[in-house]
Amino acid sequence: MLTLAALRAKPHTSISQLKSYIQCPRKFYLQYIKGVAPAFRPLALVFGSAWNETIAEHLTRSRPERPVPVEELRAHLHDGLIRGVDRDDVPVLFEDEEQDIGAVIDVAMRMLDVFLARVPLPEQVHGVEVPFRLKLVQPLTGEIHPRPHVGAIDAIVEERGRPVVWELKTGKRRWSADQLDFDLQPTAYGMAARALGYDGAGVTLLVTTKGEKPEVQVERLARLALAAGFQGLVCSPLEIAPLRALDSAVRLVTPGIRPVADDRGSGGGARAPKDDQKRVLSAAAAAAAGANYLVVGRPILQASDPAAAARALQAETAGV
Repeated sequence: MLTLAALRAKPHTSISQLKSYIQCPRKFYLQYIKGVAPAFRPLALVFGSAWNETIAEHLTRSRPERPVPVEELRAHLHDGLIRGVDRDDVPVLFEDEEQDIGAVIDVAMRMLDVFLARVPLPEQVHGVEVPFRLKLVQPLTGEIHPRPHVGAIDAIVEERGRPVVWELKTGKRRWSADQLDFDLQPTAYGMAARALGYDGAGVTLLVTTKGEKPEVQVERLARLALAAGFQGLVCSPLEIAPLRALDSAVRLVTPGIRPVADDRGSGGGARAPKDDQKRVLSAAAAAAAGANYLVVGRPILQASDPAAAARALQAETAGV
């Protein structure tokens, strides 16, 4: 496989091009057809590049028994941000609340600390910044687009014995449900992984948010797992119906089952203590929505009569 730079040197399409065309055809025309140089570079682009390079360094060099020292990774991220901002070709446009590079670096260091603390190393790293080239085929006619689709997968790792694509993102906020359902990049990454020989590869999105208290949003994208041929998924009760709409045959394993709501309930079909899971349903509601297997723990184990509690839950689903 050619390097990404070599792939980009030839006529091609990319996720950036497609998104640009969808959002603003005029911008697409000026940037990608006419080749007009931009007046500035968004800070988010500089930040994302430095972030991905640093996480790639962590994944390629760290081992469970010998991780790369945090200070080395912090220095790597710091230097990447400085290089990105100090480039001479196109100035960087800072956002309102990020008026100087010092404030940006402070945020980046907090984000890195949170990512390293909350995202464990995978079992194996197959590659980082893995270049790919895809044929774009019209699904009805079979016509092949003259320009291949080109890009690089952030990381391909092994989790529980299966290949998984890691898509690394940073942003001011978590990804919305619509982004998770319809964004083009996870779809392209999943297709590319399979084209590279990683059959059955899933896609995990890791969004590290900016701010005083960063967090890491980890999303294992079910729509791409189904496309990869997965025959079963674990999902919360509130995800049963949309997943069942995507695939009528997939087997759904559902935790978060709670007893039918009493007068303290909120009408959601199940009750749960304040310190319990928030995405819950009753056994009957989950079964009616399309769950194949219900996982029940605390409502039985913490009941005064576990056997009676199990029978009650079983009776709820008897007519479903």
